[in-house]
Amino acid sequence: MRVVFITHNEVGQACLEELVELGAGVRGVYTRPERTGIVDQVDLDGFAEQHGIPLERVDTVNTDEVKAQIAAQQPDLLFAVGWSRLVDREVVDLADTAALGMHPAPCLVVVAGRRSPGRSSRDSTRLH
Repeated sequence: MRVVFITHNEVGQACLEELVELGAGVRGVYTRPERTGIVDQVDLDGFAEQHGIPLERVDTVNTDEVKAQIAAQQPDLLFAVGWSRLVDREVVDLADTAALGMHPAPCLVVVAGRRSPGRSSRDSTRLH
């Protein structure tokens, strides 16, 4: 399976490590540029280098340039795990078999939006 992986946090790193351990053919990893304001950002450079996986730092995967890079990798599976940006439908459709997304914030269903964990605490939103 040809895999393209998009992440910038620990949850994504754990999933990526598991995929590599299982023998998935990870063709490329896309992560955010290093920024002090991204509290859950992890450094994937060492992992990618150790496993010979190309790593690109991008603010978004929705540019024509990044879409072309992903298309050239011919992914069967595309993962967007813990990515704090929307992924365009055009990017999702680049995967031949499936595109899978996951965000670790449990309150996204109840309180949508980027700042939902803080807002749900402040507003005493209960999760079921």
